[in-house]
This record gives sequence, structure tokens and C-alpha cells, in this order.
Amino acid sequence: MNEDWHDDMLCGNGVSQERPYLLATDSFVERYEIERAADAWASAMNH
Repeated sequence: MNEDWHDDMLCGNGVSQERPYLLATDSFVERYEIERAADAWASAMNH
């Protein structure tokens, strides 16, 4: 983790990992929001 919470989620598929930049337009989010955004991003990448 760093001072930029937008990239705090590490997503992977077992072979590679990516740290997506999530919710860039939000000035503050709760943990459940960033987790939901990461799940949605991973789902989109795996389809």
C-alpha cells in the first residue's frame, strides 16, 4: 500500500497480477466499495 488508495487492490488470474486503478473519480471510498470495484474489474477481465 501507498498513499494512493486507488491502486490498493492486487488482482490476479494465477499466472499474472495487475494492480488496477479503481474509482479514480472518488475522493474517498469505504473498503467495501473498493473491494466491490475490484470484484467487478476482475469479473470483466475474466469474461
